[in-house]
Amino acid sequence: MYDAWLMMPPDVTMLGARDAMVASDVMRFNGADLKEIWHQFAARGMGPTAHTNGTDDDNPIPGWASPKETNGNLVFNAVNELGQPVKATIYIGKFQARVTPAADTDSTTALSNTIHIVPNRYWIIASAPGYGHLRFQTTATTATNTITLHFFTNWASGSKGGLASGDGGNFPDLIDDTEGTDWAYIGGAADTAKGKHVDVKFNSARFIQVVQVSAMLHQADDDDDYDNAGQNRFTTLKSFEIWECLGSAANSQCSGGTGWVKTGTFNNAFQAGIPRPLMPDMLIKQFNVTVMQADHIRLVVKDNQCTGTAAYHGEQDNDPANDTDCITASDMDTMVRVAELQALAGRPYASGGSNTTTASTAGATTDSTVTTDAATTTDTTTDSSTTP
Repeated sequence: MYDAWLMMPPDVTMLGARDAMVASDVMRFNGADLKEIWHQFAARGMGPTAHTNGTDDDNPIPGWASPKETNGNLVFNAVNELGQPVKATIYIGKFQARVTPAADTDSTTALSNTIHIVPNRYWIIASAPGYGHLRFQTTATTATNTITLHFFTNWASGSKGGLASGDGGNFPDLIDDTEGTDWAYIGGAADTAKGKHVDVKFNSARFIQVVQVSAMLHQADDDDDYDNAGQNRFTTLKSFEIWECLGSAANSQCSGGTGWVKTGTFNNAFQAGIPRPLMPDMLIKQFNVTVMQADHIRLVVKDNQCTGTAAYHGEQDNDPANDTDCITASDMDTMVRVAELQALAGRPYASGGSNTTTASTAGATTDSTVTTDAATTTDTTTDSSTTP
């Protein structure tokens, strides 16, 4: 490692650092460790075919194969609940936002549905317009392994006719099937994020079994008229409730306070600790809800990280002149951001491949005090007017 540091030029890229480490092993140890070095780099997308245009490149090209091993192939197919093909994008790792895709199932793009890849155990996340996200693990071997991604329609998605409204701004960003954007509520000095809500109206009544929620943030955006500043991690969502409503004349099509049924309470859904929330803990998670027929869904903020994490309350240091309580010493308690609210009729999963396991329901369970007389039928219909 020290030899590699000496060979790295100023403003070195990650791939330049890789090359320096490879060269240092050749020079000092005659390449004795090259198999392991190349394995670790290739398993992180930095194989010899990876490419970048410098340290400011926000779309580097990954390379997943090792020059020192027999590599395998991962081949992907994607379908919806009716078996119809879905145009999905596949990312190696747990992050989707601001990550270069590794493959897709859209034959009209330059990407392939096949990844030539070094044998290893991998986290993979896939996303598709109108279908939300699917996270799973699989083992790449030296063989060709075919994996089928089974999506369920995200009826909250804007591409499936979902319309978002409520408190705050950037409503379309909540239902765009990507963690790269977010809905936000930016309050004033005497305000609080607690109790703020956002509603999504479906294109028609549906039975929702699972919601997927992401508290991911993004960098400052000068083109965002509502929320253009840098996004602080203490403003991410922590705890929330899900409410649903079936519109009728009696409840004014869910426009008022009547007709809404709480179908889930999720305390500490996005956990955080000292010294600050971490983005890997804010990634999209899946939550069961009480199944009922509804054409509206509502997310109600119980707490953001600032208001709901006891570790951030009170003095954080021994300096009496420096107020470090998150609520009293900052305005982080007045803001909240949510990247995705997805409403699915079933649980997405991956099949095939080698030792493929789909991420299970995470974070919290449905509030046991919730009761409803709603039917428990799963909606297996899909929007025939919209192609996958």
